[in-house]
Order: sequence, then structure tokens, then C-alpha cells
Amino acid sequence: MYLYNDSLSKKITGLQSYPQLRKPGILCFAIIVIWLLTPLIFINPLLAQSQNQNGRGARQALFRMEHPVSDLRLATGGRYLAFREHHPVRGYLLKYLDLRTRKIFLVTTLHTGSSFLWAPYGYRLLYRTQEQIPGKDEVISRLSVRDAVLRKNIEIRMIRGRTGLISIDPYDYRVWLMGESQLYRQQLSYPGSRLAQWQKRQRRHSGFWIGTQKGVLWMKHENARLKKLKDDGSPLETLNISPDGTCAAWSTQGGRIFWHTPGQEAVFLDYGRNPVWHPGRKILLYSGSHQTGTVSAGYDLKIATLDGHREWMTQTPYSQENWPIWLPNENMILFTADHTSDLFVQDIGREFASRTVSDAR
Repeated sequence: MYLYNDSLSKKITGLQSYPQLRKPGILCFAIIVIWLLTPLIFINPLLAQSQNQNGRGARQALFRMEHPVSDLRLATGGRYLAFREHHPVRGYLLKYLDLRTRKIFLVTTLHTGSSFLWAPYGYRLLYRTQEQIPGKDEVISRLSVRDAVLRKNIEIRMIRGRTGLISIDPYDYRVWLMGESQLYRQQLSYPGSRLAQWQKRQRRHSGFWIGTQKGVLWMKHENARLKKLKDDGSPLETLNISPDGTCAAWSTQGGRIFWHTPGQEAVFLDYGRNPVWHPGRKILLYSGSHQTGTVSAGYDLKIATLDGHREWMTQTPYSQENWPIWLPNENMILFTADHTSDLFVQDIGREFASRTVSDAR
């Protein structure tokens, strides 16, 4: 992994600097400078900072991974970043980066798709793998957890057949996973995990969202009745539930984004991919599509509130920016682009964040 900007990394994560060489010679210093500048000048001209038309902070390259990455997931607290890496020989690998130590750890080489997320308390990564049984037309799914502190994988449940996307209820830490013929539930438990009274009191609805391969289901807790939420009918790509558990947003493989609140019908939001909720407001950040009729002509990052306000965060032709996530300070975002191994950060500006608070409530 290559670190582009050490001072920016410390600003975001509070990391310490790399040890400095003492009194380097002039030739050594020149070689180091050339080595650092070469990737920026010759390898990828898109890494250069560019001020957008709205006057927000420029996009800055932070890390360069060994291979293209996708499906970014940041743990609560901001220490661990999970992602899928596309290895040219081994296929997609699920890994995570410790932003404090800058070390990368392999979780699994098995197929996970986008079915992985961090538990609410920030150091356990839940993931679902699927593998073909040799010599049989049968698939085995496994629900597992990676403890980032112990650096240990633990299998929770084995399920015969294909399964959907993992979802976690933030109020009771129950994990939901839809199989081919039934719904599976798993209660997360760890030392000190007993639910506080405020968590029980603040439950605002009587159901939850279940991600399947064909779409999103709404499940009522009292009778476990499942209802298919209406969207464009194409397979589900990603599902993101708001931190307070009151809203859900998802993208389909048809390139459309929908959102839903209990007691209402699902609402079409925009053309795009991979929406994520703001940590404290009803604001969605996503990869927005530049539509030419019914065809996407490219992607840039976009923000939308539920009352219909939308605004582009980036304007970078041909970059295909995707998989954005909010950083802990809530004014900066981290993202990558299709078929690249670079991770970028950008300050979206406090003016926009403060201006949309009233709009988003």
C-alpha cells in the first residue's frame, strides 16, 4: 500500500508520522522526492487536486492499494476500513485496513459480494460467504465474524443454499439473513452487550428491512410477515440502513436508488449506485449517474435529502467515482473509483452540511 499524503492521513485518523531519516544526503533526498512525485505526475493524472465549480475542497489521493478496490465499509469510530480487492488471479478478496497501524489484513478468499458490514460497536466485521460444493449443484452459505482486535475469524452459522445481504438492527443487535426458503436470525452478543433501556425505548417501528438477491423485504416483528418493497424489479446491489434504524436506502443493478420509511411505500430517489446515510442526519451520499436518456454516461458523487434537494459533490469526467462513505468528522468523505486502486478524500464543506440540516429533518 502506498501513502500519498501523511499529513492528511493524520488529520483524518489522528495517526502518527512515519519515522523521519536524520540528515539525509542531497542525492538521497532528491531520489526520495522523485519517487514520491512519479506516481502523481506520470501514473495517474486524475490524482492531481482539482477545485470543483462549487468551491469545495479539492479531491485528494490518500492511499493507493495493490489492486482495484470496491465496496468500502468504515467501522464505527473510524479505525477499520473493510473493502473488496480485485486480485487478477485470486478474484475478489475481502480485506480490511487498520487506519491506525496502516496494516492490511485478509478476511476471506471466498465469495462475499457486498454482503458484509461492521457491527455497531466497531471492531467486528460480519460477512456472508457462498461456495459451490465440489461435484454437486449445491451452494453453501456461511455467516461469520472477523474480530479485528483478536484477528480471528469465527463461523456463526452454516446455511444450505444461497442467501441475501446481511442487515443488523441497531436497537437490538439482531442480524437478519434471508435464505432460499426461510429467514435466519442471529443475536449478536459480546461482553457488556446487554441492551440499555434507551435502546428499547427508542425503537420507533415494529419491523425491519431484509435484503434478498431479488430486492428488499419489509418484515413486521409481531407476525414475521414479509412484504416486497416496490422498486424497478432488478436484483439488489446494496442495502444501507440509517444509524437510527428509521430509514433504509438501496440501489439496484438497474442503476436506481430507492428509500423507504415504515408505513409508506418505497420512493424512487435518483439514478445512481451505493447510497449511504449520514451518521446523524437524513442525508444520502451516493454515486450519482449522469443520465443520457436511459443510459448512464458516467458517475460523480452526489448528496440528496429526502425532500428532493440534490447536489453534485464532484465533477470529474471519466473518473467513475463510486463507493463513498462518511468520515468521522462528517464533513469529509472517502471514496474510490471503478477499476482503480486509489482511495480519495474530499472536504464537502461545512456550509453545505449546516445548510442541509433543516432540509433533512
